[in-house]
Amino acid sequence: MRKQRSSSAIGFTRHAIQRLNKGLKAAVDKRYYQRVQCVLAVAAGMAAAKVCKLTGSSLKSVYNYVNAYLSTHQLYSLCAKHPVADALLQQLLLVISASKMRCSVILYNWVTELQAGR
Repeated sequence: MRKQRSSSAIGFTRHAIQRLNKGLKAAVDKRYYQRVQCVLAVAAGMAAAKVCKLTGSSLKSVYNYVNAYLSTHQLYSLCAKHPVADALLQQLLLVISASKMRCSVILYNWVTELQAGR
């Protein structure tokens, strides 16, 4: 059996754990809450296999959530809505608005509704 590493050895600082706690309290999306919960549990020193059993996530997902967070140390890395997606939506809107096709009107309406729902 492997020796378990401490949260600081994995790469979590005291500030990162505080940030994760705030993110957990502010979560409104179930998937986002589950992802933050997984990362916070690993940061607290819980084994990934135990986190899987508690949260219902797969082992690969837990590792992916932890790696995604540790690569940026930002909560948005656990979100389904990434800041880069906003820029891509803006570019898509420009392309669609320049087009005169009927499908572009449908896409334009869809993208604007998507942005309004954020």
